[in-house]
Amino acid sequence: MNEHRQQSALALQPKLVNIVLKLAANTEVINQNMCTIRQRLLMQSDMAVGIHIDDCQRVIAQTQQLVGYLRGITR
Repeated sequence: MNEHRQQSALALQPKLVNIVLKLAANTEVINQNMCTIRQRLLMQSDMAVGIHIDDCQRVIAQTQQLVGYLRGITR
């Protein structure tokens, strides 16, 4: 991993940890689809913290997907 990617991964790490903590703390499950997305995010973020920037970006993208899904449900 080159130095730029490593610095980017370190910069994303606090945000990723914050996302994981929020997901872990939120035990409310609206439906099976949300539950599946949440479970994947928790498992992937566990592997992504401190490993690769691509993994971090994928977890953040899936978190944004979950947020968009939740916004659609609450409207």
